[in-house]
Amino acid sequence: MPFCTTGQFASVDKGYRRHCGPTAITNAILTLDPKEEDPKEIYEDVARIGRRRLTYWNSDLFHLFGGTVDILTPSYLRKVFRKEGIEHARVLKRRVMKPERVLEAITKGHLLYIQFRHHKKYGNHHVIAYGGYEEGDQFYVKIADGWKASPSYIPLSELGRGYIIEIIP
Repeated sequence: MPFCTTGQFASVDKGYRRHCGPTAITNAILTLDPKEEDPKEIYEDVARIGRRRLTYWNSDLFHLFGGTVDILTPSYLRKVFRKEGIEHARVLKRRVMKPERVLEAITKGHLLYIQFRHHKKYGNHHVIAYGGYEEGDQFYVKIADGWKASPSYIPLSELGRGYIIEIIP
């Protein structure tokens, strides 16, 4: 599983801001179609498509405007997957994140594109969930958080508010 970070793409081209969405999508592409292509090249395509389709804004205007347009993310994912030749993956509609929905999708082996809202650690941030594990009576969700090049784990009970987009490989 890839763990690309926003830091590795921050200075690509002329630089990127609020780019957790394109980074998460890059991680999803590299998971669904592991190829020898440079992650930077995939990221550049993802960001370019988002800018062209107005689903990603490379800006941070007063910390209020910029980044990936949440409601348009499913169509953004579909477009990028088609461009990358990932025809086998199905992108479902965006839904409110609930622990039971997250657990069900992960149990089925699906990827989850998570849009956190006001999370205590991540704030407003986009990540990819790959799976999880159970320890005692707690289930932990394994994510590529875009901040570090290794997995992060969040207790299912601490996911907080946000939205999910299920990706069926």
